[in-house]
Amino acid sequence: MGDTDAAGVVYFSRFLDIMHEAYEHLLQKNEVSIQKILQTEDYILPIAACEARYLRPLFLGDSVEVRIKLKEIQESTFSL
Repeated sequence: MGDTDAAGVVYFSRFLDIMHEAYEHLLQKNEVSIQKILQTEDYILPIAACEARYLRPLFLGDSVEVRIKLKEIQESTFSL
């Protein structure tokens, strides 16, 4: 309930938290250690841009499925 307003609608900013959790899960699934990234200076994975389009509200108790697809990969950046 802490993620919703009085009408039971999920706060818009909570969607970014959900997406970040999915991003972390994707890294772990592909054996990319977040702990190693944070402890070393070999490379980092900062999020440089984020965009969201809200097509309809998400209500308290709703289920959501998150799918992440690789959009573009370059020498030093990638887009999901």
